[in-house]
Amino acid sequence: MPIFDRLQHGADLAKFKANQLLHINRIQGEISGIKRDILMVREKVVITVLTLHHSGVLTIPELEALCMTIDNYKGEIDEKEALVESIRAESLDGVTSPVHQSSPANPCPECNYDVPLGAIFCSNCGAGILTVSTVSASTGDNSNKCSVCGSSMPSDSDFCPNCGKSVNLLE
Repeated sequence: MPIFDRLQHGADLAKFKANQLLHINRIQGEISGIKRDILMVREKVVITVLTLHHSGVLTIPELEALCMTIDNYKGEIDEKEALVESIRAESLDGVTSPVHQSSPANPCPECNYDVPLGAIFCSNCGAGILTVSTVSASTGDNSNKCSVCGSSMPSDSDFCPNCGKSVNLLE
């Protein structure tokens, strides 16, 4: 029976080690959750300090200096975003692309990002860009135009006859 006792002891040791590892992993998960909570509180502290800084009531010099550093970084970001927009507006022949003129030709309904005409989804946030524009009633034409492909559709159409998009999706 000594071999059976050694096998039992080995199984007991493995079970003990497995339970020990599970317990350690559970506690480490709790530690990670607490660290996430700390980061959320730190973010709230930062937002509060920045709010005080921008309202002019922050009087702690060390915090004021840190807020000024953040303001400088934000200024750099604004400059770089303007540079990105000017690069987007460039074209091969030096003429500004009509899609990137001062007013957006086709703004995303969710994030207002300037998307190319005929785009189905916003390349910035993924929102649907589909709309149906009705041809002026003064022409006497009661058809709709698909904004995806531009083809005319009878007003009672459920789907675009050219690209197959559902009219309900285009609204």
